Amino acid sequence: MAQKTKARRILGDSFFSIFGLVMMNAAMQFVLFPSWSRTFGTEEYGNILYLLSYINIPAVSCGTALNYARMVASVRGETKNGDYNAVWLVLCLIAVPYSLAVTLLHNGTSFFLFFPLLCLTMIRYYADVEYRLHINYKGYCVYYLLIGLGYLLGVWLSRKSGYWESAMLLGEALGLAFVLIRGTTIRTGFFKTSSALRGCMKSTSILLATNLISNLIFNADRLLLRHLIDGTAVTVYYLATLIGKAMSLVTTPLNSVIMGYLARYQGKATWKMYRALLLILLALFVCATVGCTVATHIVIRLLYPDNYAAVKPLILIASVSQVIYFLTNVLTVVLLRFSAQRYQLYINLCFGISFVACAVPMTLQGGIEGFSAAFLIANLVRLGTGILLGIHALRTQSGEEEAT
Repeated sequence: MAQKTKARRILGDSFFSIFGLVMMNAAMQFVLFPSWSRTFGTEEYGNILYLLSYINIPAVSCGTALNYARMVASVRGETKNGDYNAVWLVLCLIAVPYSLAVTLLHNGTSFFLFFPLLCLTMIRYYADVEYRLHINYKGYCVYYLLIGLGYLLGVWLSRKSGYWESAMLLGEALGLAFVLIRGTTIRTGFFKTSSALRGCMKSTSILLATNLISNLIFNADRLLLRHLIDGTAVTVYYLATLIGKAMSLVTTPLNSVIMGYLARYQGKATWKMYRALLLILLALFVCATVGCTVATHIVIRLLYPDNYAAVKPLILIASVSQVIYFLTNVLTVVLLRFSAQRYQLYINLCFGISFVACAVPMTLQGGIEGFSAAFLIANLVRLGTGILLGIHALRTQSGEEEAT
């Protein structure tokens, strides 16, 4: 009976967390982004996606690093708000010259919109730790629903103002306001640090380096295709990966549930658990690839009919790449709980090296199709590295137990 109750609770938590984030991404991907495409045109829309990558790469990397560092530290004992707020403020200071450089070198955005959007996006990815620490996935759901509502209201705001950033600023601000008013994980003892600050900075730095590599490659379509081809190529590949990237983003709430429960699991990983995990990932690969491919054909035909002919040949390979990226994210969060944090860095270093080795020459030779193949190869390397390191961690654990 206790097992059934726990299973129902985990399923309920998964539903609330996934529902909230899916609704937020639906508002962004199927309402906000298409409105930008209609308002600004295909070429300029590609340029907006390109600029948005300069926000997503550091903001998602920093916010997620802080979030996961705190979740891992919570396994060992109580964590202090001030330690993580201090690191966030330092990262915001570093973001000042970065934002100035981006806005001076690229037309289409202002420092006074770019910088606050970067900082708010960063805190948004960290702030849901409020709900993960307390296993409050109903609150997590409301948090992301409010951000999605802000994006929907922002459609009107961006049309009226002519600034695409205003729509996202409204969504991020609504989410942060909810956490500050209803939560305690950020607001309480905001500036009060502890002796654990140095450890917090070290842990965050390792995860930040790892996430920067991963997110740089995840957004590389916008960066490389914009420079090697043009803004239209950015739009075409983005549309081919539209559902796949939305699916990849679902790993955030799924990983939240996994990490939340693993943080309370006091046992060790076993070979039986690892085999079960790999079988689950294999089943998810088959289901997700079919669902993602079919859904992308339907959605692009409905929302972007003028681009469908250009997007169609890329849909299958782009969907497979995104599904593999999604599955590896699930695998790495389990490894984060049961193995050394440096393993995360090893996985993404292999990811980065394989992508750099393949992407530029294959894009120059094969255009957007060559880029698609390069991204698939890099994701296969990332998944394979994660699986092998999981096996290595289990063997190391088994050797230590035999020695004792």
